Amino acid sequence: MIHYVYEGGGEAATDHNATVDFSRTITTDRVTNDKTYGDWTADNGDSFASVTSPVIDGYTADQLKVSEMTGITGRYRRYFCDSNLHSKSRNH
Repeated sequence: MIHYVYEGGGEAATDHNATVDFSRTITTDRVTNDKTYGDWTADNGDSFASVTSPVIDGYTADQLKVSEMTGITGRYRRYFCDSNLHSKSRNH
């Protein structure tokens, strides 16, 4: 999930969500009822594509693009990234 927020807080744009689905096999011994678990494997690819931050008039994102993530395994539970939007002109 990429969460777009203004520098001072508040939602700047709709969150970007992407998922990778994982599955594994479970084999049950019919005599002992013991279960053997296989490794988690990605069902629909093991990467997230890069994402370009939305353009909002008067603001610049601190990350213009969130880089691609590759090699995602079942060890990842959740990936979360904040992209803060800063006002282009600041008066101090």
